[in-house]
Amino acid sequence: DDSGRLEPYLKIVEQPESHYRARYACEGCRGPMKARSAESTSENVFPTVQIVNYIGSATVQVFLVTTAGEPHYHVLVPGSSRTSDCKPTFVDGTPALELTLNGEEMENMTAVLDNLSIRRLRRWEGDRKLKNRGVDPATFKKDRVQAALMFQATIFTQDGVRVFKCQSEPFSAPRRKDRRRSAGLVMIPGRRAAETRSG
Repeated sequence: DDSGRLEPYLKIVEQPESHYRARYACEGCRGPMKARSAESTSENVFPTVQIVNYIGSATVQVFLVTTAGEPHYHVLVPGSSRTSDCKPTFVDGTPALELTLNGEEMENMTAVLDNLSIRRLRRWEGDRKLKNRGVDPATFKKDRVQAALMFQATIFTQDGVRVFKCQSEPFSAPRRKDRRRSAGLVMIPGRRAAETRSG
């Protein structure tokens, strides 16, 4: 009888910092993205997610999206910190980073993503990428400096493979400090986790 079984779900424990300067490839890496809770302290806290009500093998993938949840044209790349051993991969054609969790080796199924960095594309590269996706670059102005992290967790149960998604709160990712305007951010509530099943 599974009527009393708690359903697994994915939750965000630490949100990404509210401002992270995306850099071009020629600029090198700024360093890993930190958590929003670390902005007022000197502590090293990083975006973190947890798979709740599940212990076992799982993968966690993270990729960059717009505030509307669509794939961003900038991409996540491994930063300078490699303790979490995130590896580049693709999610439905979108560049992502992936981390493997082993429930036998950890107690709380928590993924600390401490090597996330954003690679910014040049405008012409981004415009070409958008056009290839059928998106008018002129409609993408707001999303050039605002983004969010999409977390996706895959678990393996007796009922088959289950995939959970959860989107972070938005943050600004400007290319540099712009004295002419503010890269201000209007905060909106985080989206509820979504689930799809297969198997």
